[in-house]
Amino acid sequence: MTQAISIDLEELRQRAFLKGDSNDLASMLDDDLEYIHSSGVVDGKTQFLEAIGSGELKYDALQFTGVRTLTSSSDTIVLNGNMAGVVLRRGEKIKIGAIYVAVWRKTSSKWTLRYFQSTKKPPQ
Repeated sequence: MTQAISIDLEELRQRAFLKGDSNDLASMLDDDLEYIHSSGVVDGKTQFLEAIGSGELKYDALQFTGVRTLTSSSDTIVLNGNMAGVVLRRGEKIKIGAIYVAVWRKTSSKWTLRYFQSTKKPPQ
């Protein structure tokens, strides 16, 4: 059951990131979000939404694979997976190839992304 929820949450996040609508994203991001990009840039919820809303950050392609639940409880899911895609950051096209950890928190019967950290995959 938890594995299915993990995959559903990541698919929801993927669609929202590709859509690029900061209003849609706002409801799925935790108010205490810490989002650590593979570049080392750290965003909170406000900064992340501003970057998306202004077009400074745009996901052109995004795919999550190998998503697996590491641990879970009634109000927390910790998962990891692989992320690949293309992002435009300040007009620069960046190819993404990373391994990530995400923490989802359930509040008021709704899951929100509380923490995200990605690490670039080594060149192959």
